[in-house]
Amino acid sequence: MKKYNMDNTEDVEPAPNILKPSAEEITALINVINQGQFEEAVVLAQSMAMRFPLQVLGWKVLGNVYNDMGKYEEALLPIKMVVILAPYDAEANSNYGLQLHHLGRLDEAEASCRLAVKYDPNLADVHNNLGLTLLAMERLEEAEACFLKVIELNPNHPHAHNSLGVISSGLGRPYSEYFDKAIIMAPDYADIHSNWLYYSTMLPSIDPITLFNKHLRYAELFETPFISEWKPHKNEKDPQRCLKIGFVSADLCGHALSSFIEPLLIHLSKVSTLSLYAYYNNTIKDAISLRLQSYFKSWTSVIRLNTFELADKIQADGIDILIDLSGHTAKNRLLTFARKPAPIQVSWMGYPGTTGLQAMDYYLADKFFLPQEPFKDQFTEKLVYLPAAAPFSPHTSAPDVNELPALNNGYITFGSFNRLNKFSPEVISVWAKLMLALPTSRLILAGMPESGYDT
Repeated sequence: MKKYNMDNTEDVEPAPNILKPSAEEITALINVINQGQFEEAVVLAQSMAMRFPLQVLGWKVLGNVYNDMGKYEEALLPIKMVVILAPYDAEANSNYGLQLHHLGRLDEAEASCRLAVKYDPNLADVHNNLGLTLLAMERLEEAEACFLKVIELNPNHPHAHNSLGVISSGLGRPYSEYFDKAIIMAPDYADIHSNWLYYSTMLPSIDPITLFNKHLRYAELFETPFISEWKPHKNEKDPQRCLKIGFVSADLCGHALSSFIEPLLIHLSKVSTLSLYAYYNNTIKDAISLRLQSYFKSWTSVIRLNTFELADKIQADGIDILIDLSGHTAKNRLLTFARKPAPIQVSWMGYPGTTGLQAMDYYLADKFFLPQEPFKDQFTEKLVYLPAAAPFSPHTSAPDVNELPALNNGYITFGSFNRLNKFSPEVISVWAKLMLALPTSRLILAGMPESGYDT
C-alpha cells in the first residue's frame, strides 16, 4: 500500500480562486489511508471530490484508494477526472493509460500514454508506461524504442532494462546483459530475479547445475531470511472434514494455462470432500475467468495484497494444500509461498523447473515430461508422478481431429508453433538432422508475436 503525506497532494496547481480543502481535511484523509481504513477513506475522498470537484486531489486519492482495495473498475472514473481537470498533465494521462492497461483496454491505454509522451517527452516513466502497454500488445520493436528512451533519460531504470531483456528474448536476440544490469540496479526486486530465471531456462548454453544454483540463489535471497518467521499451521486434524485446496495464479483467464487446468477443476469441484479456493493475481476479467470462477467455493482477487497480507489471508482461510500455477513466470506469488502459509505446498503446470524454495514441498509431473533421471537432482521439491502431468481441453472453435495427413500426402509434416526465443541455433540444428534423415518431410513454422520476423 502506498504511504501518503502532504507531498503526495502537490500534483497539479489549482486554478486561482477555486475553493480547495483545508490542510486539516487533507491530513485527516491521509491518516485514514495510512491506517488502512479504506472504506472510511473512500467516504472522505468522495466527499472531497464532490465538494471541490475542480480540485485534482479528491479525485486522485479516490482512484488510488479504489486501486488499493482492488476495485479497478471503480478507480477508472476518478483517475479519468484527473485527466479532465488537467488534460495536458503528462503524469495524469500516463496514470490513466496505465489504469486502462490493467483493465485490458490496451488500445485506449496506448492512446492515453501517447498523449503523456507528447505533453512531457522528457519524463522517463511516461515512456515506460507506453512501453509496457506496447509490450502487452506484443508490438515488440515499438516497445523496445520506448524502453531505450527510458534508459536515455534514466540510465539506472531497472524496470526498463528488465523489459528490454524480455523484448530481446522475444525477438530472438541476446538478452542476458539486460537482466544482469537490472539485477545489479535492483538486487532486492524479486520479480526481476524471477524473470531472469525464467529466461535462463531458454539459454541453450546454460548447464543444469548452473541453472539449479541460480534458483537456489533466489531462495537464499528471498526465502532463507524468513524461514525462522514461519507461523505454525492451525489446520484441524479431522480426517472426516473437507480438505481446502488453494490455487494461486495470474493465469486463470484467457491464457494457455486455462486449457490445462479447467478439465481438472471440473472434476475436482464435484468431489464432496474438497473445497477449492482461488487466489487470482490479475486484473483481467474475461469470459474464461468468469467461467473458472464457478468451480471455486471462494475466488479472491489478490493482486493488491502484499506478500504478508496474502500469506495471512491464505492461513486465515485454513488452506491445507496450496498449489502454485506460476513458478517463476509473470505475476507469480512465490514470495508468499516462501512464507509457508499452508502445511503442504505444491508447484504445478506453470513453470518447467524448480522454484528453488524449501517451502515448496512437491512438484507434480509425469514420467514423459519429467523422468526421474536426470531431473530429480534439479529440484528442491519432491517429484510426484501423475499418470499425465495435465489433461488438455481444446479451444471451443478448434476443428475435429482429422486423418493423419501423411496418409494422403505421402510425406510427414512437422509443425512448430512457438515464440522466436525458442528457435535457437541448437533447436534448428536438431530439426535439420531430423529432416535430413527424412528427406521428403516438410516443416511448418508459425510463431508469435507478429513483430520481429525480420530478425
